[in-house]
Amino acid sequence: MKKIVLALTFLLLATACYSQAPVPPAPITEPPKGTKEYYLEKRESNMVRGWILTPVGVALIGLGTAMAWSEIATGITTLGRDSKNSSTPGLLVAVGIGSVLGGTVSFISARKNRRKARAMAVGYEQVPLPLSGTLIAKAVPTVGLKVSF
Repeated sequence: MKKIVLALTFLLLATACYSQAPVPPAPITEPPKGTKEYYLEKRESNMVRGWILTPVGVALIGLGTAMAWSEIATGITTLGRDSKNSSTPGLLVAVGIGSVLGGTVSFISARKNRRKARAMAVGYEQVPLPLSGTLIAKAVPTVGLKVSF
């Protein structure tokens, strides 16, 4: 009898443990594409990317230049006997230039997204509506897009 009760208890616990429904993850709330909030969010991420890539690129260019000057100075003082043909300084400078260019592109993209966000206009506009034979100006919510050249 004890074995039956114990087996039923384990069966009940196993059923309860394995029958649980999974908890769905919380949905990520992103603003709808094409809204002012969407463009402002994109601008913010581009600005962060630009502020990270640009100083890192400048630091890499400086480090590569310092390493190259160090190798040149070592070559001059040893009269060319201790010449290391290292490609590390050139690689650091090339990666640094790419990083600076990537940061600059991010800043330009952030500026364009800011312009798009400013161009989105949501407000109220007076629209004449016919109501029982007369025209009445009524405030109606409108969405506009300002186009500037």
